[in-house]
Amino acid sequence: MRKAAFHRVLVVATVIVLAGIGLYLHSSRESMVVPSHDASPAASNVVEPDDSAPSRTQSTNAAAGLPDEDARTLSAQQHGSVPTAPEEWRALYHGSTDRSEFIKMASDAAMRGDGRAAFYVSEALLTCVLVVHTYRGSQNPEAQFAQEKAQYKGPQWGLDRLERNFRRCISLASEDPFAHLPERAGGYPRQYWFDRALALGDSMAKVNRVAMSLPKLYEDGSEEKKTLTTAQVKADLRDIVLSKDPHALYVLGFTLMNGQYSSNPFRGVAITLAACDLGFDCTSDNPDSVNAVCKESWECSPHESFAENMQSQLGTKYTEVYFMAEEFKEALARNDERAFNRFIEIKAP
Repeated sequence: MRKAAFHRVLVVATVIVLAGIGLYLHSSRESMVVPSHDASPAASNVVEPDDSAPSRTQSTNAAAGLPDEDARTLSAQQHGSVPTAPEEWRALYHGSTDRSEFIKMASDAAMRGDGRAAFYVSEALLTCVLVVHTYRGSQNPEAQFAQEKAQYKGPQWGLDRLERNFRRCISLASEDPFAHLPERAGGYPRQYWFDRALALGDSMAKVNRVAMSLPKLYEDGSEEKKTLTTAQVKADLRDIVLSKDPHALYVLGFTLMNGQYSSNPFRGVAITLAACDLGFDCTSDNPDSVNAVCKESWECSPHESFAENMQSQLGTKYTEVYFMAEEFKEALARNDERAFNRFIEIKAP
């Protein structure tokens, strides 16, 4: 890959990894995400479990190793049709105009054992943390935001994104979306939902953990800790691939494009190309795709597919990467771990 083109791919990959999988950039502000859960009795929509027969939620919690305090059945709130498929949750998350309402529905599903719902609760809290921190306690959030907009010096697409996030998140500055859930020590911060998603085996939570763990492998530290982290990363990589989740594979591919971690960054490109063929929407209409970033910032043509973008950037190397993607898809179809393990090989710490 030509140096300039490879640099461009890595820059875009960094944007996707940082923006799409919610690194712990604001972990120190966990307590500021939503108003504190008050000490009033649990809402009336909580149904205590029947001691004589474990509920479905209790069984799910036990299997996932979740806290006993969560082993109870929550009656579903009437939000219409509740999503069950990962793609449905992704569409609902991006289509939501009120994060508080989204969190109320998704948290109910997460408490019933839906790992992707738990992941998107954690994402919603992360993307709203700055809005909540800025406007909590504001007497007039609209006037305050209008003043800040007037002082904004960045591009119009950046301002549009800021306003969209303000509209989605502002309700969380004054409401507790978890008021209907049972009381628990420490409340329901983002970490709780992310850990729940991991415990339930969600592949997006695992690819998130991989992205956070990889840099730690190559820092100075104890060999014992590196050994444990390496084992966790390798287990997560295997689970992500075996999940065959196109979204998780798409993000994983970008993560492994980084030559600092991957033994062959072109295999990361191949995984991402394969994810597009396996069902992930890689067009500019998908907010999670590279092309969506291009569409807003005009850094590249929003009308090209991801494959076309790669073809123009990789030149003659693209043919080789294309056949790598085909090989990866065939390995997935056969559940051939020996074959796909080569694609997720990381450098030794």
